[in-house]
This record gives sequence, C-alpha cells and structure tokens, in this order.
Amino acid sequence: MPAKLDLDGMALFVRIVAEGSLSAAARASGLPKATVSRRLRKLESSIGTPLLARSTRALSVTDAGRRFFERVRPIVLEAEAAQSEIASANTEPAGVLRISAPIIFGELVVAPGLMEFLQRYPKIQADLHFSDERVNVIAEGFDLAIRMGEIEDSDLVSRRLTSVAMVLAASPAYLATHGAPKRPQNLRDHIAVLTQKKFDHWVVGGETKGCVGGSVRVAWSLPATPCETDWG
Repeated sequence: MPAKLDLDGMALFVRIVAEGSLSAAARASGLPKATVSRRLRKLESSIGTPLLARSTRALSVTDAGRRFFERVRPIVLEAEAAQSEIASANTEPAGVLRISAPIIFGELVVAPGLMEFLQRYPKIQADLHFSDERVNVIAEGFDLAIRMGEIEDSDLVSRRLTSVAMVLAASPAYLATHGAPKRPQNLRDHIAVLTQKKFDHWVVGGETKGCVGGSVRVAWSLPATPCETDWG
C-alpha cells in the first residue's frame, strides 16, 4: 500500500529549498525551527531517503531531494494558487442561486427584493421557480426554498421570515347569489377557490375550535393546472 501523502510536508520542503535554510523557512512559515526540522524528518522517513544534507554550516539538497523538489514544486504552487483563487472568490458572492417560492409571495415579495440584491452582487445569477407545490430542496438542487405554513420535520436549516395574514374574501356578485356566511360553520355551504385541494380545511381565528378537527371543510373549485412561473 502506498505511503500516505504528506502534502504539508511537501509544501514545507519546497519552502526550505526556496528559502535556503531551515531557519529562514521557519520564519517564513511562522513556525518554530524545531517544528520545521521535525516535519522534514517525518517527510524523509515516509519517502525512505534523505532529501537534504545537513551540516553545522550549510544545507544542501541531495540528488533525490533535487528530483523530488522538481516534481512537487509545481504541485505546491498550483495548490497555493487554487486556494488563493477560491479565497478571493469567497470575498464576493458569485454563481447561480436557485430559489423556490410560492407564486404570490414570490411575485410580490421575492422578485422585487431580489432585484436590489442582484444589483448589490452582480456576479450572482438568480434562477427563480415560483410554484405552490413543495419542492424537494436537495433532490431538485435548490439553494433556498420559501414555504408558507407549518414546516414538517426536516434536516434542513429553517428560519421564520415573516407572518402572513389570511382573509376570507368574496366578490359582490357571489354574495348576491349565495348570500354571506354569518358564522364560520356556514362556510360548509359555500364554494371556495383553492390553489391546492389540501387547503380545503379552514381555521377561522378561534371561532372554529368547536368544529371537528378545529376547522371547517369547504367545498372547492380548483383550477386543473395551477399556474407556475419560472424566472431565469
């Protein structure tokens, strides 16, 4: 089985050779000289051959050390460049942000607020999906999902954003034909327009607590295909 790669040791070895001494490498790395010496010995032990020839006055690279240096130096430099690039990128948000939200809330709240956000962070692209159907955040690759109502048990991180007041409304023409309900229980005799069938149980303040299940089940009229809007 190949020996475990000592990437930190390789990077330190490259620095020792570049700086010309253990002391200079220790100062450049912010490490004690004893630590640098110990890590070098560990690297040499894992490779099975000396990389540096040490004396009281000088430090020289062995033939194996020279060949090792030539192979690992580009790797170390590339790794340092990659780390620096990612660190710099993280200072300014960038990339595609996929968001799912209910249709009405998305169009009235999310979309207008998002325009200001995108102006502040121009490197971000927003992929918005407005639908009243609940998406699988992980399986469908969403970064953020805004949901209304109770949140089921989940490993997802959630935060309450706001409260939304719900009201019962009817057109004058409907009330002229069917009359206005006097009590919440009278809602059973009316026809509701719902976006989803599961919303046919209504809780009206504290007035439906005496009803079965604490809610009133209403008859409904449901569009065959709920509207869904994608904002890319």
